[in-house]
Amino acid sequence: FSYEEVSSYFPPWVMWRAFFAAVTACVTLQAINLQGNHQLTEYTVKYNHTITILEYIPFTLLGIVCGIFGATFVELNTRWAVMKQSPAYKSRVPIVLEVTIIAAITGASSYYVPACQPIMGSVIHACFESCEGREGLEPASVELMDTLGLCDDHGIGISWVFMAHFMFAAVVKLLQTSLTFGTGVPAGLFVPSLFMGALLGRMTGNVMVYLNAQVWTISDRIEPGVYAMVGAAAMLGGVCRVTISLTVIMFELTG
Repeated sequence: FSYEEVSSYFPPWVMWRAFFAAVTACVTLQAINLQGNHQLTEYTVKYNHTITILEYIPFTLLGIVCGIFGATFVELNTRWAVMKQSPAYKSRVPIVLEVTIIAAITGASSYYVPACQPIMGSVIHACFESCEGREGLEPASVELMDTLGLCDDHGIGISWVFMAHFMFAAVVKLLQTSLTFGTGVPAGLFVPSLFMGALLGRMTGNVMVYLNAQVWTISDRIEPGVYAMVGAAAMLGGVCRVTISLTVIMFELTG
C-alpha cells in the first residue's frame, strides 16, 4: 500500500524496516488474540461454491457503480475541504464547533437508518456471510443478518424495502464520510468505504440470487457474500485509487 499510494521514494532499507514492523504487529496481534478466534483476519468467511464466467458481468457493473460512488466522494470531500480553508469559514467556525456539529449530524442521520446503527465492521462481516449454514455462526451475527434482512425463510432476502434500505444507507454513509474525512477528529476512510461497497454488493448479490432462480439460471448457486466482497473492494479502489495493494488487503481481511 505504501508503494502504491503513499510513497514517492521507497528505498530498500525503508522496505525492510516496514516489513519488520508489519511482522512484529502480526505476531503481537496473534498473541493478544483481540478477535477471540486466534486468527489475524477481521472478516473471515468461507464459501462452498465457485463463481461462473457469466457472473463477471454483474461484477463489472458493480465495479462501475462503486467507481462512480468513489468519484462522487472525492468530489464532495474536495469541495468541502476547499470551503473549510476559506478565511470566512475559519473565522466563524472553530474546530471544536465543527466537530460537534458533524458528530451531531452523523449521529442523527445514522439513528434512523437500521444498517447504520450497528458497528460498521459487524455489518460488513454480515454482508460477507452466506445464508447457507448460518448455524455455525455466533447468535449475534445471525440476529444481525436477520435484522438487516439479508436472509429470510427462503434463504435469501429480496424485496423493494430491502433494496431501498441498503441503497439509502450507502448514500447516507457516502455523505457522512464526505463530511467526516479530514475533519478535526480522525474519522476513518477504509472501513466506511468497505461498508458502502459491502451494502451495494450484497444488494446486487441478493438480486442475482433471485434472477438466477426465477429468470435465467447461470449457476447452480449464487453466493451473495462474494458480491459484497467484490463491492467492498471496488468501493475502496474507487475512493483510494489503489489496485494491487487492494487485492492483498482483501485477502488479508477475509482469509
